[in-house]
Amino acid sequence: YFYAEGPFRAEEPDGILSGPLLVWYNASNTFIQQPRIQATMTTNVFYFSFIPEKDGNFWAVVADSTTEGLLTIWNIKTMLYGQPAADCKRERKYVTGGLLNTEEFLFCYFERGPQTYRAFVYLEDTNEAHDGIMADMGIIVPGAAEVTNEFYIR
Repeated sequence: YFYAEGPFRAEEPDGILSGPLLVWYNASNTFIQQPRIQATMTTNVFYFSFIPEKDGNFWAVVADSTTEGLLTIWNIKTMLYGQPAADCKRERKYVTGGLLNTEEFLFCYFERGPQTYRAFVYLEDTNEAHDGIMADMGIIVPGAAEVTNEFYIR
């Protein structure tokens, strides 16, 4: 975020706060293909895939709307927030550069309805200097009303 206000050393805090800013730096690894959720999803499992540019490690967590604003690179790497199930997160998993990596997250126990979720993926090289890149994906949980192909005859 960026805050700006009028004349130099103005006494009144009457400036304006901008929205999030993108800051570019030389990340140690990047995504050739951004993380994306695969079509198959239930309230307990989902798949996502990505292609890293270089060999490296990645971390991934799933957060609900109450914790997604608290996520940083450091607490993703320490697994501080996110779904508690061990199969619904990844910690320091090695990936090979240039190859498609598909992950299966299990036992996420998503709630149907108004609750929203986001998956956060942090990728860096193998030096672990906190100089990687993070991407996030919105997760849409299937609704409570299941579609059937039953017909009623009048």
